[in-house]
Amino acid sequence: MMPTPQPVHFIDFGASGIHPESYPIAVAICDCTWHFTALIQPMPYWTYWSYDAQDMHRITSEQLMAEGTAPHELAIRLNQRYHGKALCSSNPVDAFWLDMLFEAAGVEAQLDLKPLEAWIGPNAAAEVLRLMPSHSAHNALSDAQALERAYATWRIANASNTGNGGA
Repeated sequence: MMPTPQPVHFIDFGASGIHPESYPIAVAICDCTWHFTALIQPMPYWTYWSYDAQDMHRITSEQLMAEGTAPHELAIRLNQRYHGKALCSSNPVDAFWLDMLFEAAGVEAQLDLKPLEAWIGPNAAAEVLRLMPSHSAHNALSDAQALERAYATWRIANASNTGNGGA
């Protein structure tokens, strides 16, 4: 029997709000040895902006314009680094942000994003999410790293409880 694949790369997005016209403003991906983070320069037609989201993320629209990476450039970099890999997210809406980023870039994603539940099932995912800090920094990198740590903690506990490496 083949072991169940386990997540290695953890991803999180920040967004301009929770409105249907919101867009991704930041992305971070981490694994146990490396991390990638970028602000996302908005497309001209991405216009919705929530000052509540700005306060939460501590990222301004001016900062995105000055320091953000253009979607096309970012999509190319993500494809180069994560080609053929599956990334794990704690929030199913992250797949929407990834799709929006690649669609805006006019580039086909060569990576996959799966919610934690798809990797380990809904009950185990709920256990992992309970291990995450109750107060998030709402920073893409901090949130991706929190998911990675919570998953590692759960996996170690699961391995010691089942004796099968958590698979």
